[in-house]
Amino acid sequence: MFSGGDSTVARRLEHLGFEVTKPNRLPDWTTDELMLALDLYLRTRERISYSASTQIVTDLSAELRALRIFGDETRADPRFRNPAGVALKLHNLSSIDPSHTGEGMGHGGSGDARVWQDWAHRPDELAVAVALIRERGTGDHALVDTGEEDEYEAPEGRVLYRQHRRYERDRTLVARKKAAVRKQGLPDEFEFGGQRDAATFKQLGNGVNVGVVWNVLKAHVERDKDLLLATDRGRAIYEAIASAPPAPAARIREALMLAGHGAGTTDTMMQGASSA
Repeated sequence: MFSGGDSTVARRLEHLGFEVTKPNRLPDWTTDELMLALDLYLRTRERISYSASTQIVTDLSAELRALRIFGDETRADPRFRNPAGVALKLHNLSSIDPSHTGEGMGHGGSGDARVWQDWAHRPDELAVAVALIRERGTGDHALVDTGEEDEYEAPEGRVLYRQHRRYERDRTLVARKKAAVRKQGLPDEFEFGGQRDAATFKQLGNGVNVGVVWNVLKAHVERDKDLLLATDRGRAIYEAIASAPPAPAARIREALMLAGHGAGTTDTMMQGASSA
């Protein structure tokens, strides 16, 4: 007969020569998970008794286990955010609720008070944030860990932090792409269709500025003017290039508009430039 708790029993079994496999420690509750728990608590406090068999508790448990915050192995652990643990967390929240008439259950995680401080006074905003977490934190489209330290302390939770960072990265990528397009002498509305960004930047990096090519061609045609004017075909080439504007942007823009009302591709640009 053993007594003294799991750790004491494990030590005594090891002393007797048994090999004891200790379960992995469950991760602390994240801000996202606490936000979902707080949202449920604020909507149901003083009206429902929380237990492992309460329907809203088991529903929240299933939602938390579906969130793609932790890896599949962690979420597959039957102890992870199980109904008993969720019920305990709701009681933890009641212990820091100044309007709660009972004692609640203290000794919650360090994040409980922080999330209460951030969100308890604005339940409507919390409900909106929780809906976004549910929408963007599950399924194959859920964003992966950014690896950034700020993600773990973000007051909006890790799921929405990842969404914000992707949006910021997308904006930065768009700005970089536009700058590279301009450097190549192309108009801002020039696009690369569905081409991967890596291929686009490689193409822009390896390309030669359209304006440079345009003016080098004009200089060569002017140099060989007499030779070109000696034949009908040469005269046509000379007149077409000599009468072209000093910069190609306007002609490229016209070609883009004709081809797709502003949505151009590399082939479209080349066809438009060659017809100028």
